[in-house]
Amino acid sequence: MLCMCNIVCNGHNDNPVCGNDGVTYDTPCHVREASCLKQLKIDIRHVGRCQDKSRKDDSIKSKPDVYAVSKPGEGDGLVDSPAPCPDDYAQFCENGQCEMRHNLPTCRCEAAYGGPQCDQLLDFNILYVVPSGQKLHYVLIAAIIGAVQIAVIVAVVMCFTRRCNKTKRGRRQKQHLGHFPSGTSSRMM
Repeated sequence: MLCMCNIVCNGHNDNPVCGNDGVTYDTPCHVREASCLKQLKIDIRHVGRCQDKSRKDDSIKSKPDVYAVSKPGEGDGLVDSPAPCPDDYAQFCENGQCEMRHNLPTCRCEAAYGGPQCDQLLDFNILYVVPSGQKLHYVLIAAIIGAVQIAVIVAVVMCFTRRCNKTKRGRRQKQHLGHFPSGTSSRMM
């Protein structure tokens, strides 16, 4: 079966994201495009470029979430010095690093992920990652509608303030027309 990928990513602002395949994409749209072309399910791992595994990252990071998958009756599964997981557990953590604690596989989740196997996207990340273009369109439409509403309010306020000033001026002029200086002998009839 031949599938056709009709995804156009032109006109999207560059907003680099890291795919769960370890590749940095220019926009979330490019993730969808690559997923379609490769016929693989590629999701967004996090906002920003993927970390280069060959160089050590010196940036400050928040404490990652560590989850232990423990068996009943075996403590909490957490220790201070974890050991790397054997190859059997290479795919145990979906979005994180596998570590052995108390002879149990545990996951050190990447930013924006949680859960025992780092398979749950945390809520705060939803505010920043727009995996589908539809949500971005809704945000843009709402922003445009808001701007139009503000423009209408400003126009109405300006119209009323100008109209009030003109009517006050007109009343003042009419009041002065009916009064004549007391030194003149002519009167209006």
